[in-house]
Amino acid sequence: MMDQTAVQEALAKVRAHRSAVDQAANAIKQGIASLPTEGLTNEYKEKKTQEVRARFIPSILAALSETTKINDQLRGTQAFYENTPFLMSLEPVSKRLNNAPAAPAENQVHEAQTRHALLAEYAKMPNALLQAAADHAKAAGNYGHLHLASIENASRDQKDPSWKQISLDGLELPHQKEALNAIREAKAHQLFLENIWREAEGRKVDPSSAITAQRMMNEVAA
Repeated sequence: MMDQTAVQEALAKVRAHRSAVDQAANAIKQGIASLPTEGLTNEYKEKKTQEVRARFIPSILAALSETTKINDQLRGTQAFYENTPFLMSLEPVSKRLNNAPAAPAENQVHEAQTRHALLAEYAKMPNALLQAAADHAKAAGNYGHLHLASIENASRDQKDPSWKQISLDGLELPHQKEALNAIREAKAHQLFLENIWREAEGRKVDPSSAITAQRMMNEVAA
């Protein structure tokens, strides 16, 4: 699983490839537009057009190849960021390293001791009190505490009239949304690059592909 920093670094690389490809595509358009047209045969004009394309297509393909590799890596980590309970299990219950968002615990020994103590305390709570502790952790954004309360609650007798499921519906961790948006944006850039490559080669671009890429980008910006 790529951490939040690695995901954002991957997106930065994809954005750089997109910028370079945009410049190459513009250079192709300008190069073709500047070709002389008066008194020349169609065959000659097509030859010169292909020469312009050939100067820039290799760099476009190289950028597309690197972007595809990055997206393959991001695709492998996407499922983890879509799994809210799993992300909650990674959340520390003690001080974060450098107090940085999404960072692990500063002291792993202290973290393990604190988790053990919390689990022992939750195990002694009646169902109503455990539910209240979970509700408080959820409202306060203490997702590590919420995770521990949830697994203790799930281990109890669900036929007990006082038992109630701890709901995680609609819960999204702050860095979870950022990571998923970064992954979606990287995917959108790849679709754009694929379309730019086709256009650079003089091929038609499927309108549905262009619409999909733009929709994905708009969803990230929303």
